[in-house]
Amino acid sequence: GAPPGQYGAPQNGQYGGPAPAGPCGGASPAGPWGGGQAPALPPSGPMSMAQAVESAARGETTGSTVQDTEITVFDPNEQSVPPVKIDSFEQVREFPPELLVELRNAGFPGPSQVQAYCWPLALQGRDVIGIAATGSGKTLGFLLPAFVEMHKQQWNPQRQGAGLLVMSPTRELAQQTENESARFGKCMGIRSVAMYGGAPKRD
Repeated sequence: GAPPGQYGAPQNGQYGGPAPAGPCGGASPAGPWGGGQAPALPPSGPMSMAQAVESAARGETTGSTVQDTEITVFDPNEQSVPPVKIDSFEQVREFPPELLVELRNAGFPGPSQVQAYCWPLALQGRDVIGIAATGSGKTLGFLLPAFVEMHKQQWNPQRQGAGLLVMSPTRELAQQTENESARFGKCMGIRSVAMYGGAPKRD
């Protein structure tokens, strides 16, 4: 398992350290998770995965970021493996030039911590869970690897239908995701639409 204060491999359905609120390590479909920043824990101690997600959804996070040396990634056998980190956008060979231009135009100096550790895993087709504070870059953390895969497959929505489905728990998150998708998908020829209730169709 992980050292105290980190998010490690499950033991009897529980996670020994605080639930992550930042970058996470990758998971194979078997489900081992990596480490991230820690939200405020209730006095009860260890959280299950469901409790960790619920805690993050309620905003019970510290907003702080762990040191890179504190991040742990586990393989399908729950063995710790060295995490792979991306230090610059140009290091992501899968990103097409037009996407790199858009990222630079947005004023981002480089990947955020959650992106730096999640992109290498997501671009390999791994399952990744990232729980992080608002504004930490989670949305692009999952959108851009999906866009890259669609771009690589030359996805044609007129023939193949929708290429990506993102489900959000609130209207605000759906709108935020659509805004980011429209901004960074356009340069790759990807169009998006947000669907939610409680608003006129024209919205």
